[in-house]
Amino acid sequence: MNENNNKKNTMRLFQYLNYKVIKESNTDLSFFDFIQKLEKLQKMHTVKQSVCNVRNKRITSYSILFQKKAV
Repeated sequence: MNENNNKKNTMRLFQYLNYKVIKESNTDLSFFDFIQKLEKLQKMHTVKQSVCNVRNKRITSYSILFQKKAV
């Protein structure tokens, strides 16, 4: 039971945001808009890790691992 609670808490703590997935679902979203959304998220979350994939000087995907800030 305790292990199950730990998994649930971990899932609640971490949120994963992927620019590529957002871009595919919302073709009107520019990278600038994506950065603005990140700035809003950073008010309540801490960036734990980020990865940016580039091909021919263009961003193909941008992945960020967030942790919710303690209240």
